[in-house]
Amino acid sequence: MISILSWTLAGIFTLLGGLHLYWLLGGRRGIHAAIPTVAEHDKPLFVPGKFATTAVMLLLWLAAFWMLLLGQEWPSLLPSWFVSTGAYAISAIFFIRSIGDFRYIGFFKTHRSSPFARMDSRYYSPLCLALGASTLILLLN
Repeated sequence: MISILSWTLAGIFTLLGGLHLYWLLGGRRGIHAAIPTVAEHDKPLFVPGKFATTAVMLLLWLAAFWMLLLGQEWPSLLPSWFVSTGAYAISAIFFIRSIGDFRYIGFFKTHRSSPFARMDSRYYSPLCLALGASTLILLLN
């Protein structure tokens, strides 16, 4: 069970990192629904640059590797407390992301009419909650 969960989480994080690589290389598909906008003007709240996109991509791939370490699917020279601390951090980041900023992102957002907001309510926030909970489950087993 642990093995399946660690590989599943690693796969999801790898795919999400791959999506960011696609955007980094100039892909445009899905980008309009991936960035929060002010609904009245349909203007993005921010425009992520190459550095930010690269950082998110690498952090997602690091999280994938961390899931394999956590599930003991990859030999580790790192101390177990370090792997556990990293996993707690990953779990917390995704729980916090699912809660959001109470305005544009997360389950408790007030702006709900933009394409991003609809996708966030249906997919992004539930996925972040599931990733945070699954990482915690993997960690505690």
